[in-house]
Amino acid sequence: MMRCIRVGDGAPRTLKIERFVSARSSHGHLFKHLVPLDGEDVERWSDLIPDPPLIPDLSERRRRATGHCQNVRGCGLPAHRDHERCAECDNRDALAEVSSRLRPLLDAYLAEGARAFAWSGLRMYAFRSESDRAGHVRLRTVDNRRVLAVATRDEGGPDLLLTCYRRNDLPVAGLFLKLARERVGHRNAGTLVPLAVIDGEGEP
Repeated sequence: MMRCIRVGDGAPRTLKIERFVSARSSHGHLFKHLVPLDGEDVERWSDLIPDPPLIPDLSERRRRATGHCQNVRGCGLPAHRDHERCAECDNRDALAEVSSRLRPLLDAYLAEGARAFAWSGLRMYAFRSESDRAGHVRLRTVDNRRVLAVATRDEGGPDLLLTCYRRNDLPVAGLFLKLARERVGHRNAGTLVPLAVIDGEGEP
């Protein structure tokens, strides 16, 4: 279910996550959360995303995903195996080619972020971040699958997914409480932006 929300003094508008903030952001978060390049599979995305496109075995998932980046001129991921390299990439041809090769995974990742916002209803808040130089309002939410998602809203443009990740180390109730505390923190800091859900609350 799509939510109609009002953010700040803006007009009510359907919350619709259409795409990522940028190609390099989507690549970086994909290799940080969906296909972590080191460590264990703590987020367990294979509990939510079927095979295909997400291979349950993390080693094979890494091999396949990084293999898609092999031989892409200008892509530094295979050599450095560091997701933070993606944020520094300014090679448009490489970004486009990697996006094309990883399209099934990226589409599945985007869909999970959109699903989190569609479920959340009032378990969502809006805020301004000093790190966002464009001054976009950010939306943050968590759903009952332990998916936390962050998107940006520009009054003149679409809603764009910045990231989503899973917190399996906390119960769902604990994550709802964490989100509520974050909201209070932004209110105290003066960075909270009024948000109203026009078409009702999230599912219980």
